[in-house]
Amino acid sequence: MLSALFNYQEGYEAATRLLQQNAKACSEGSFEREQTLQFLNEVHHRHSIWHPGPKVIVRRFLDHARQAFPDNTQFLSTGLWHQLQSGLRGPVHDLIHRLTEPQGTLQGILWALWAEGVAAIDIYAPGSGGASRIRAAIRRALSSHV
Repeated sequence: MLSALFNYQEGYEAATRLLQQNAKACSEGSFEREQTLQFLNEVHHRHSIWHPGPKVIVRRFLDHARQAFPDNTQFLSTGLWHQLQSGLRGPVHDLIHRLTEPQGTLQGILWALWAEGVAAIDIYAPGSGGASRIRAAIRRALSSHV
């Protein structure tokens, strides 16, 4: 991973290519693969902050990383940050709904409840719906795991 940082000096593409190769070399679902994808996530995220460009690159990567490791809160939180920065609330609410479904894990449910609060523009403002969305997510999570 240290070599990826040195490659980043040559260019963003060189660093991400090296990290993608490292991730592919790791076995599916392994801790090493998850760590490599987390580091690649950090590179993508920092680069997108410093050098705004097409959001589709980060979005595709995050979709792939969340499929491989659905309960990884780093991938979930980075995706949440990017969606909220772009002003898109629909994908965030879809993800929260999916994580609170009956097959959801406790870690995913806790993150979803936290994310619902973060995504609410103003939890208690009249008409914002923030508090009711959080209550609905709690009810959905509790009813699916009782």
